[in-house]
Amino acid sequence: MPKKIRRIKVCPICHSPKIKFSSQFDGWLTPEVYICIECGYRGPIILEVDINEVQDDSTAKK
Repeated sequence: MPKKIRRIKVCPICHSPKIKFSSQFDGWLTPEVYICIECGYRGPIILEVDINEVQDDSTAKK
């Protein structure tokens, strides 16, 4: 059985996983708009990365 790839959404500016929708209606009544808690980015573009890549980056920075 192939290994399942786990992906998370991260900010395109600071690569933080602390992302939220701008309102409860995003993706339903209005286009999806994300807000980054860390850097304040606000926009429709978000990155989806392999969770292992994020963990590797955090250990490389130490």
